[in-house]
Amino acid sequence: MNRSISKLSPAAFAVVLICFLLPWVGFSCQPDQTSTLTGLQLIKGKTVEIQLPAQQKSQFTVDSQVWALLTLVLSIIGVGLGLLAPRRLLLMTFLLSITVLVSHLLTALDISTQTMVESLFGIQVRFLYGFWVALVVLVALVFLNGYSLFAHRKMSSVKDK
Repeated sequence: MNRSISKLSPAAFAVVLICFLLPWVGFSCQPDQTSTLTGLQLIKGKTVEIQLPAQQKSQFTVDSQVWALLTLVLSIIGVGLGLLAPRRLLLMTFLLSITVLVSHLLTALDISTQTMVESLFGIQVRFLYGFWVALVVLVALVFLNGYSLFAHRKMSSVKDK
C-alpha cells in the first residue's frame, strides 16, 4: 500500500504542472468573461484588456507572479524527487508538498491583492479550473504524503521492537 502511495506523489506533481497550461484566472465585466490567463501567462505577466459596458476598454497589467513561478519550479523538483527515491525521501517530499501548496495559495492572494483596484471599476476576478484542480491535487498530495510518512515511521518503529 505504501509503495503505491509513493508512486502517486510524482504523478500528482505532474498534474499540477499540466494545470499551468490551463486557465487559472478570468477577468470579466458583468456577464461576459472577456479575458483569461493560464498559469504560465501569470508567471510572465500580461496586460489584460477588458471591454466595459459603455463601449470603453480598460487595460491593466497583471505583474509577473513570483509565487506561481515558485509553484512551477517546486512541482518540477517534486516530480524528480518522487521518481528518484520515493521511499527514502518521504519527509522531504512531504515538506515539499506543503511548500508547493503554500506558494499556490500565496499566488491567489497576490493576484487578489494586485487586482483589488480593478474590482472597484466593476471588473471581476475569478479563479478558474486550472487553479482549482491544482489546489485540490495539492491538498490531496499533502494528506497522502503525510499518511505515507506516518505509516512508514510507524512500520519502522514496529520493526525496531
